[in-house]
Amino acid sequence: EVTAVRPAGSHGALLEVDLVGLAGRIVLTEQRGRLDVGALAAVGQEVGGRTVYVLTGQPWHAVWQCGDTVVSVFAQDPTRATTDLVVGFPAAGYDDALPARLARGWHTLTGALERA
Repeated sequence: EVTAVRPAGSHGALLEVDLVGLAGRIVLTEQRGRLDVGALAAVGQEVGGRTVYVLTGQPWHAVWQCGDTVVSVFAQDPTRATTDLVVGFPAAGYDDALPARLARGWHTLTGALERA
């Protein structure tokens, strides 16, 4: 069950989704950006057929790249629910082509103007 969805960080650059279920509480965040997978290679693990980078074991904190978004999951322990959550995200790679970069820049610019 989704208990909260809220923007966080500076200018709402981070989206936080709080979930509660039989597996306990899970907090998922999404933030546009590119994960430095080279720096995290030593902590890479396969979860549901996807490479995720487990930063801590207790609480379980894993991150991965999903398109142009860095996704992060916090849970007390890795469970079937966390695996399902990881698998549920599309596996698209980071798009660094010119149209994608322009779209991200336009989104950033219009977001800043809306807040001004």
